Amino acid sequence: MTIDDVAGYLRLNREVVLRKARKGEIPAVKVGAKTYRFYKEQVDEWLRSRSTVNRESPIYPLGVKGHTSKKDLSPVVKEAATRAEAEKAATSNRERQLFVLRQAEALRARIERRVGKPLNSSAKEIRALREERARRGS
Repeated sequence: MTIDDVAGYLRLNREVVLRKARKGEIPAVKVGAKTYRFYKEQVDEWLRSRSTVNRESPIYPLGVKGHTSKKDLSPVVKEAATRAEAEKAATSNRERQLFVLRQAEALRARIERRVGKPLNSSAKEIRALREERARRGS
């Protein structure tokens, strides 16, 4: 399928589909420099994986059914916060460091794909030229 086919199929704007393909959010195959192609089966699977409705048993936010007030939700929110704190404490400092390092490497790769490799620092060359100019001037 082409970008226009997928956009029509998902009822999304063409640019939204293109942006999601570039970011890798939707499964796509890059053909050439600017062209993307999509497999209908992969798009259907992606759509199913993003579905928030489970047809066998409905999912309710925070496990609460029906109309609720903030007072009703407070124990559920506290339990979720406590669970999140426990998970955070369980994650070691080393794992966090590795996670941040992977994020930095991914960001560097994205920048290189978008802009190209960064230029080497020219500070040493500039300093040497200034020193030479200062020597000639004295």
